[in-house]
Amino acid sequence: MTLDVTQNQQQPGTAFVPDLRSMTTVGDNCTPKLPQPQQVPVPATAVPPGIYSVELSVADENGNVGATNVILTVVDPSPVTIECPPDIVVPCNTTNGAYVEFEVRAFTRYETNVAVVSVPPSGSLFPVGTTVVTNVATSLAGNTATCTFCVTVVCERKITVGRTPNGLVLTWSGGGCSNRRLRSRGRGNRWPTPPAPTPCVPPASVCSSVSDTDPPMPSHATGSRVREPGVSVMQSPG
Repeated sequence: MTLDVTQNQQQPGTAFVPDLRSMTTVGDNCTPKLPQPQQVPVPATAVPPGIYSVELSVADENGNVGATNVILTVVDPSPVTIECPPDIVVPCNTTNGAYVEFEVRAFTRYETNVAVVSVPPSGSLFPVGTTVVTNVATSLAGNTATCTFCVTVVCERKITVGRTPNGLVLTWSGGGCSNRRLRSRGRGNRWPTPPAPTPCVPPASVCSSVSDTDPPMPSHATGSRVREPGVSVMQSPG
């Protein structure tokens, strides 16, 4: 049984539970005449949009009880509004990507919590790169609305190496930088010892990617590799 809240002029946004007792047929082999069934929720109860189970029960003179249930669906036919979150950018939290949770809200004028199906769903493992999440909301009246947003998982860090009069300056995503004095320990030419480094100033904008692996060593390079947390450096002879 389906009821429309817009047809209730007394209490807008609700519907009154009908009296189903008169629509119910009861019978008993031992008790020829049974009392009227009991109904829960009682008739004329005002309920908002939702799905309800109305129970009808009756007892004979020996205390035996018979019961049945009727499903009552209360709908709001007004249009559905759906609200997606803004695009999401997250770093990896696993080797294969990131588990990402999000919330999508949908509602009508009187149905405050319209069901939403998201593909992929919240809490899924999102792979590296950008994934489009499609969300469809369907009200109890059958009306739908759709919205999409993007989840971008970043797992690489790009390092920029710049040579200055004071030595090498390395910058990486997140605003990090380093300008330590670096000197080759291999044979051949050496980097000149730079003067005391000037303060390291991160670039105005940073890369959006992150890498936990060192860049490959060029085949023509000789020298030493100096590592700091989050930094890989390869010195070549001057």
